[in-house]
Amino acid sequence: MSTALDLVKSTRKDCARKAYKGIGLPYQHTLGNISSGTKRYNNWLEHKKRTSQRRKLKPLKYLFNFLKNYCTKSSLHGLRYIVEPGAHWMERLIWTIVFTFFLICTVVVISKLSSRFQTAQTSTVVETTQYPVSELPFPSVTLCPSNRVNWQKALEMEKDIVPVHDLEAVRTYRDLVTRLSTLTFGDFDKLQFLENRSLEVFSGTLLGENLTNFLQTVAPTCAEFLSDCWWRASYRNCCEIFEVQRTEYGFCYSFNSETADSDHEMYSKELRPRRSNMMGDWSGIRLVVSLNKSSQPPNADKAVEVTVFVGDPKSWPSSGSNSALGTLSSIGVECPSIYATERILQLDKTKLSCKLSGKMEYNQNFCLTMCRRDSAIKQCGCNPLFLMPSGPERACVLDDLLCLARENGIFNNYILEKNAYFGNDTVGMNCSCPPECEGYNYRYQITHTKLRDSIAFNTIFIDVHYESASMLRYRMDIVYTQLDLLVSFGGVFGLFLGGSILSFVELLYHLTIGLIGHIFRSTETSGKTAECSKRAKSQDDQKPSVPTVYRVLPLMDYHVNRRTSLYRY
Repeated sequence: MSTALDLVKSTRKDCARKAYKGIGLPYQHTLGNISSGTKRYNNWLEHKKRTSQRRKLKPLKYLFNFLKNYCTKSSLHGLRYIVEPGAHWMERLIWTIVFTFFLICTVVVISKLSSRFQTAQTSTVVETTQYPVSELPFPSVTLCPSNRVNWQKALEMEKDIVPVHDLEAVRTYRDLVTRLSTLTFGDFDKLQFLENRSLEVFSGTLLGENLTNFLQTVAPTCAEFLSDCWWRASYRNCCEIFEVQRTEYGFCYSFNSETADSDHEMYSKELRPRRSNMMGDWSGIRLVVSLNKSSQPPNADKAVEVTVFVGDPKSWPSSGSNSALGTLSSIGVECPSIYATERILQLDKTKLSCKLSGKMEYNQNFCLTMCRRDSAIKQCGCNPLFLMPSGPERACVLDDLLCLARENGIFNNYILEKNAYFGNDTVGMNCSCPPECEGYNYRYQITHTKLRDSIAFNTIFIDVHYESASMLRYRMDIVYTQLDLLVSFGGVFGLFLGGSILSFVELLYHLTIGLIGHIFRSTETSGKTAECSKRAKSQDDQKPSVPTVYRVLPLMDYHVNRRTSLYRY
């Protein structure tokens, strides 16, 4: 058995000698290089594998080093303990959980503060109790006689409108004029009697074709109605300072109104709206109203008196107080005003409970008037111009009065949306007229004093003035300003994380300049390392090379004695 094995080994040795002799290498030297060549090849494969892994992990390494550098230098509390050298992993975990928890708390509280700011809560405070009346527009004063038709003029117009022999037409004309003399918006049901009357006879007449001009023609004139006007320490011509005013009561006369049918030539002679700088009797507008009982329509359902409207110059007269014949009506006015700050003007208008238009142009009273006018236009297709502001729509004529009478119930009710106390099925006017955020609130108190009979015959004395020389001035502002929001953010950020505005600057610096510098330094270090490797490789190339054979298939088994470096076969 051993003889056969020795024979095989001897045969392998001879074949190996012949093979390596054929390629020009000594047999023993070549076998010595087989082990070193294989080892260098394996080292090269391992180096290539590590290089590939490093290239894949290079961006993550940059990011990790950048975050570690930021946490080490950050002013935020707790971050440096997470990356502190030598810290136990449990300590790092605890600090990571604590910092994350307080970071979430910061975000939640800041989001609640932002929601509070977005709700735009407002507050109204007294800015001063000594606001001078000279800074306030004097209120508009509108005077309406209880019967707004001069009966004598109406009878003269009757001759041109109604045939004398047509008694039914005469009766209809007089009943109609009598009711129109006291008509107000919302009282159109007084005209329901026209359903049983013929109106064809009025076709082509002033009454039938232009009801507004007819009522203005038969109304009392300024000279008949007003006299002895006193304004700012002097007597004035009443017809120069009073203007024809259409109101929800019909044709009246107003002082200092911005909604009146003004004479532009007279209007431009002085600054409007007018103002007063004094208080008490004789400091404002004072006049005498004359009401001739003989000019009143017969069977009129109202007493002989005058209705006084005191309000904002931009409002439309719609509600007033009565003064009877033979009295002195002293009307003391108070006018607290309110204005909005610039911060309010910058808010979203939909988040306010009041309407903000700027420069105090919006007026709630006038908005409601326009809503009532639009409701009449919607129901009957015409504008009752003798009671309402003018517009592009067609003015109501005599034939439209029946429609207004049938729809009168709508004009006396407002629909309130999203209110459980009022049903949605109620008919009425849908008006969206919130109160004004800034403006003037004219409030007045009337004191009536009875005059002697010798003085009080068919007359009413009226004196409108300020009660005091100074008024309350309110300021509307937001409860939570942008500065308050900034301070709250800083307090929350410092309370939970110990940061400040400089912490944001610090983070911004690390995300821009710091990150660029970190990448540059890392690239520079990698370049130096590559240069050193290249230099070392060039030095290795200068050494005498030893021929190496790779991937040589051993032709026989051999064993190396590590002590003697001799090959044993």
